Amino acid sequence: MEVPSGILSGWRVKAWLAVMLLSALPGCGSGKATATVTGTVTYQGKPLPAGKVSFFGPGGQVASGLIGDDGSYEISNAPLGLVKVAVSTPLPPPPEIIKAAKEGKRRFGKGNPISVDTNTVSIPAKYNDPAKSGLSLTVTEGSQPFLIELK
Repeated sequence: MEVPSGILSGWRVKAWLAVMLLSALPGCGSGKATATVTGTVTYQGKPLPAGKVSFFGPGGQVASGLIGDDGSYEISNAPLGLVKVAVSTPLPPPPEIIKAAKEGKRRFGKGNPISVDTNTVSIPAKYNDPAKSGLSLTVTEGSQPFLIELK
């Protein structure tokens, strides 16, 4: 069956194609509102110097933000509603790497000396699991603060 050439060039077809293209773009037409949540993460009263905060919201939505060296974090795409919160920190480097860095050893015998960030803090494992962390928040539209105090 042949389609007359005038039908494909009509404004209705072009408009329909434009709508289909725009709805296929990420984030367009998803209808899921988000919010911005900022705050500070402390552990035993001191700012946590590194890590990640993750919000687990309704419908499997997850949003995360990195923790700065002053304990601050920002999650700009937090799902609305009740979210469970998890906090994770990087693992400390192995002792042999810390020793090599202190001795000024170089990687593979050349280049810059090995450097490691020994400023990592280990937190209880329960905070890595949103179901066990005991941390939650009801996120509302707009921007809101949420201070996270780990013990």
